[in-house]
Amino acid sequence: TIDVCAFKHFHELTELDLSHNNISNLLRGIFSPLDNLEKLIVSHNRLIQIDSPLVFPLIRLKTLDVSSNELVNWDVRPVISHIKTLNHVDLSENTWDCRFLTVILKALSDRGIDVKPRRTVILHEENVNGIRCANQTERNIVQDQDIT
Repeated sequence: TIDVCAFKHFHELTELDLSHNNISNLLRGIFSPLDNLEKLIVSHNRLIQIDSPLVFPLIRLKTLDVSSNELVNWDVRPVISHIKTLNHVDLSENTWDCRFLTVILKALSDRGIDVKPRRTVILHEENVNGIRCANQTERNIVQDQDIT
């Protein structure tokens, strides 16, 4: 976890890359001083959720990369209604539930926000618009197999 005051002196920062830092949680308020941030990369971490108000202070955000984490669901609607400048989100390589991913992609598409997968789709993998996901029943079967 990054200290909530870590970025308090970085008001002019326009790009922040926190990838590959083994981050599992981002505290609410951590991005409050970053009102000029246009690009936030939190890829390749261990995030299992994103608290939507976490990114509300980022009113100039254009690009958000949450790829390669452990996200299953995210209510993106408050984010896209609050941050009008957002035009690209990378959701690839997470552990999305297909039902939730469908809702997320529809909400982003309705706002004209670009969501393109970074890699080639593997035909035998379940996916929505090229982003890998799993149905909840499949996830339960895999978890049951891991236990035995």
